[in-house]
Amino acid sequence: CGAATAGGAHGAAAAVGATGGRWCDVASPPRPPARLLSIDCEMCLAGETKQLARVAVVDEAGTTLLDELIVPELPVTDHLTRFSGITPALLATATTTAGAVRIRLLSLIREQPLTYLVGHSLENDLEALGLTHDKVLDTALLFPLRYNLDGRPAKNSLR
Repeated sequence: CGAATAGGAHGAAAAVGATGGRWCDVASPPRPPARLLSIDCEMCLAGETKQLARVAVVDEAGTTLLDELIVPELPVTDHLTRFSGITPALLATATTTAGAVRIRLLSLIREQPLTYLVGHSLENDLEALGLTHDKVLDTALLFPLRYNLDGRPAKNSLR
């Protein structure tokens, strides 16, 4: 490695160039690449109980890795179409169970040792999926809270 001189970067470069020395790379040891999986779940209601209706996952490049309608476990009383876009006709085409989607999602998460889950209010999606994960980027938490007129904090919506 070339030795730096008191002349600063230009002086050090000149000194190294003049003596034929090399710079040492003192970079951190290489880390495995991180993977980002953006998750969004749509719900419907069975009475007061929320249940999965759709699960979508895209990677950091925007490639859709999973987009499945879920066969309801209980009779649906409200499709929440105004929020989810799920209609009775659309949900009638579902062929996948929540358990099967959970297994596929776990497989995607485990493909890379350093996988971050990204989404908005992910605690709801993870609860519906029956999953926990220690690397989460939740946009509802990353951006400042807004406050109600009475001073209580409220999560930002996506709208």
